Amino acid sequence: MSSNDQPTQGYVPPPSTGHEIGVMFGFIGAMILSMVLYGVVWQRVTKRNAEKERRRVAAFNEKGWLKAVPGMEGDEAVEKHENVLN
Repeated sequence: MSSNDQPTQGYVPPPSTGHEIGVMFGFIGAMILSMVLYGVVWQRVTKRNAEKERRRVAAFNEKGWLKAVPGMEGDEAVEKHENVLN
């Protein structure tokens, strides 16, 4: 084999490598962003539903549909009933 048969350049990566890496990091970033947004939305919905349930149980207590818990009034009774419902 003569010296003319040897490649004159070293390794040359394909031109699409930078684009592929950019797409990969873009996808990873989009997934992290979507997970964070999902977590924020989940927390807000959970808080809203908990407050709605607290008001519902308080309304039941005011109407006398739930038994009063001896020695507990107000928020303590509401929390006790929430624990029983869960």
